[in-house]
Amino acid sequence: MGYFLWDLHPEIFRWGPLAVRWYGLLFALAFFSGHTYMGRRAGDWPVPLDTDALLLYLISGTLLGARLAHCLFYDPGYYRVHPWEIPMLWKGGLASHGGLGLANPPFHS
Repeated sequence: MGYFLWDLHPEIFRWGPLAVRWYGLLFALAFFSGHTYMGRRAGDWPVPLDTDALLLYLISGTLLGARLAHCLFYDPGYYRVHPWEIPMLWKGGLASHGGLGLANPPFHS
């Protein structure tokens, strides 16, 4: 076998109307572990760091960037005709590489 077949179902499990998806779980784990790590290291910097505010910046920037990247890179023609569907995260479509660009919170020294 000379190739790797990535054929996972996007949902891990469903409980009634709630569906837990792989991307959502990995995003949540990344936010939680990053917040925990930054909370432990916050005392090491000379500038006070509000890790809760930082977490809100990172979550909002990551979700906004990931959604916009999905809409612009994967199906721009559809979203040009249906722009009201861009904020509909529940319909799926987050490009993880798009979250890198807008998840840079402002730091003040």
